[in-house]
Amino acid sequence: MFNAEILGEEALELKVENVDAFKLKQLELEHELKLKELDMKEMEKIKVKELEMKDRLEMDKKEKEDEFKLKELEMRQRLEMEKIKIEIVKEESNTKVQSKSDHFDAAKNIRLVPKFCETVDKIFQV
Repeated sequence: MFNAEILGEEALELKVENVDAFKLKQLELEHELKLKELDMKEMEKIKVKELEMKDRLEMDKKEKEDEFKLKELEMRQRLEMEKIKIEIVKEESNTKVQSKSDHFDAAKNIRLVPKFCETVDKIFQV
């Protein structure tokens, strides 16, 4: 009987140790699971931040491209305005030259002036 009691207690102790070992293993696995979940959440946060940063960079790039295109368009418009102003000035100067040429220029038409003659009567007697 003594052996049975000792064996029963030893078996009970082994059983308790097995249960404790099982609970310990279960706690270890739960802890590992929680660690992996935290790692996954951290990785998700990192991915989200990377995506946000990528989106922000793309938006900045697009804004800069838009600003560049706008400046380029403004420069083209200024160039066109300058060309138009130059054409207007040329046309005005051509108009002035033409209006001056409409006046009679005696130097150009000197051949129309009769030869000098001392007797004026010859010229008017025709």
